[in-house]
Amino acid sequence: MKTYAGIFPILLFTSIAYAQTKSLDELGWPRDIKLQKGSITIYQPQIEKYADNRVDARAAIAYKVTTKSPVFGAMWFTSRVVTDKDSRLVVFDQIVVETMKFPEGDEAKVKNLKDNIIESLNGQSLTMDLDRFLASIKHLEEGSITADQYNNDPPKIFYESSPSVLVFIDGEPIIKDVENSSYKYVMNTPFFLVQDSSDKNFYLKGGKWWYISRAVESGWKSIENPPKGVMELSQKAFQGDDNAVDSAAINLTSPPKIIVSTEPAELIQTDGEPKFEPVQGTDLLFLSNSESDIIMDIQSQQYYILISGRWYTSKDLKGMKWSFISPEDLPADFAKIPEQSDISDVRYSVPGTQEAQDAMLENSIPQTAEVDRKTATVEVKYDGNPKFKKIESNAVSYAENSDKTVLLVHNRYYCVDNAIWFMSAKPSGPWEVCVEVPEEVQ
Repeated sequence: MKTYAGIFPILLFTSIAYAQTKSLDELGWPRDIKLQKGSITIYQPQIEKYADNRVDARAAIAYKVTTKSPVFGAMWFTSRVVTDKDSRLVVFDQIVVETMKFPEGDEAKVKNLKDNIIESLNGQSLTMDLDRFLASIKHLEEGSITADQYNNDPPKIFYESSPSVLVFIDGEPIIKDVENSSYKYVMNTPFFLVQDSSDKNFYLKGGKWWYISRAVESGWKSIENPPKGVMELSQKAFQGDDNAVDSAAINLTSPPKIIVSTEPAELIQTDGEPKFEPVQGTDLLFLSNSESDIIMDIQSQQYYILISGRWYTSKDLKGMKWSFISPEDLPADFAKIPEQSDISDVRYSVPGTQEAQDAMLENSIPQTAEVDRKTATVEVKYDGNPKFKKIESNAVSYAENSDKTVLLVHNRYYCVDNAIWFMSAKPSGPWEVCVEVPEEVQ
């Protein structure tokens, strides 16, 4: 047996020798470890750092006592790594648990649970198949995915100081005939948007308001009532529910402005002209008369907006020249936003805050639910024959024309519905509950 760092403790050699007698399946994941009280299941660790024969890693865990349902959590640990290439085994030796996260509950009980698990795990060793280990650090060798490897192009960001509604059309309008009528409808938008073939006008319903325009993307004007045929078509589509499409304008006394976009877009609004208030203890201001998270940095005179967990910045609030900014490049004062501030909800997207760390921990805790595999199923529909498009640099294809997320991986189909994965040999089923999805999906 080869060694690479001098003479290791006898216990370590014993761990490797014992592991050699086990099959690769037994060295797989998850791994169960008996504790003084109950047991803990450790799922395959995700390596975050590997250097100088040491790893920083995180792993989902499940703690179970007797017949009670398991409590899921996550742990972060460091360990020395010992590799034996002859036996093709890797040992995480002398594990030190740095952080542990469990669901909120009785504070004393949660602390006691953490203390017991940490005490039981600290100093333990875990053995892993070398090939699995190499696969788990591959992303480190190739370089971690950085922000510039994602498409962080900002959406179109519209600003309005008066009530407005953003109507999104997914690409150029796709117009189809309504059977047995003179009307056509725009199918790639969630809004009720139809064209009357007789007068060529488009009609739009937004909440309780009706609009008319000669073009889809601009020129919308409010009208009292649409033609009778349009009204009847709307009632059939929404079964008489006037607010079925958009409820943003329900409480307004006058019709809002209509903004149409055929590309990803966001609408930021203020109740009148922008009003700013200072953020205590910082050189930041925030827009107090807007529901959007908009911050002004006094020092740089830059605006910052948080959209779907990503930050964008601009010199002009009313212009459309926004650019992506990595959270690490935010002004230092963002981390000083008080927890009691009216803008404190942005703290989860600011590195270094407790909220950001908690969000990362929460995302690492698996969510579980009991599913009856005999009765659980899913219905998948396609607009015509199933059409799949391959994802670049991946063995996965996805359905372009389905109402569900359907993936094709290695000649099998996978569909997720209400957080439950199903699989099938055919794109339209029959579907059965999938116990484990392929790594490519993960």
